Amino acid sequence: MSEPSCIHAFERDLSPASALAGALGVPVRPIALHRFPDGESLVRITMADARPVLYCRLDRPNERLIEALLAADALGNRPVLVAPYLPYMRQDIAFHPGEAVSQRVVTRLLGSAVSALLTVAPHLHRTTVLDPLIAPARAIVVQPADVLAPLLRDEAGDRPVLVGPDGESAPTLARLAGLTGLEALHLTKIRSGDRQVASTLPPGTALQGRRAVLVDDICSTGTTLIEAARLLYAAGAGAVEAIVIHPLFDAAAASRLRAAGITRIRATDSVAHDCGRIPLAPALAAVLRERLP
Repeated sequence: MSEPSCIHAFERDLSPASALAGALGVPVRPIALHRFPDGESLVRITMADARPVLYCRLDRPNERLIEALLAADALGNRPVLVAPYLPYMRQDIAFHPGEAVSQRVVTRLLGSAVSALLTVAPHLHRTTVLDPLIAPARAIVVQPADVLAPLLRDEAGDRPVLVGPDGESAPTLARLAGLTGLEALHLTKIRSGDRQVASTLPPGTALQGRRAVLVDDICSTGTTLIEAARLLYAAGAGAVEAIVIHPLFDAAAASRLRAAGITRIRATDSVAHDCGRIPLAPALAAVLRERLP
């Protein structure tokens, strides 16, 4: 697409939206939001343009998805939606009779409302690409390795080992290793419940005092990272840190992560979080310039 003339965002998202607007050299325009006493939302756009871009963080999605759809309608022209975190992607099949397939429902709604969706590391499982789901809109996915590689290259002096918490992280770890020259490995994980996880390291893993950096796309309860930290220390790690793309964990989970010996927890600003200090704006701006028609 040609460069957007501005970025539209709700007040709660003005900080990361302003960073994206600054990277593009355009202004950011607030979206007016009013909530009625019964909980319904009224969305008002103060000034629309021919190629609207809507920035909306979609954690706490049960209200924010509706407000994003209302904003898209108010903007008109089927805007480009920048949603760094895309919710409801884990439920891609009905595991039990009578269950809704939330991934299908949410992508259908968004695909009918926007011309393109720009997101970061959607939490996909059996589904590998978003485009068929969100059609007729176009889906563009920023890969976590492209966000994290500059950061990890800058601090690679002590040669940390990059660790993925499960087999699904293998492609990200392989790309990060290629971009940074760092060693990478991933655990094998079996999940039996929301908080029940069993993991194993590759046979013969010996870290001998090295710094291990866990890289995960999403963290909610912290259970997976806690189990991974336990195994890494047992294998001789000198320190264990974590970098998370989507930090959905609360303060209690953060305390458990630190109690497990994870000495530093960093995350992107895909959602509002105390740990979310890795800016996504440079990667998002590059994609808006280069990959959307």
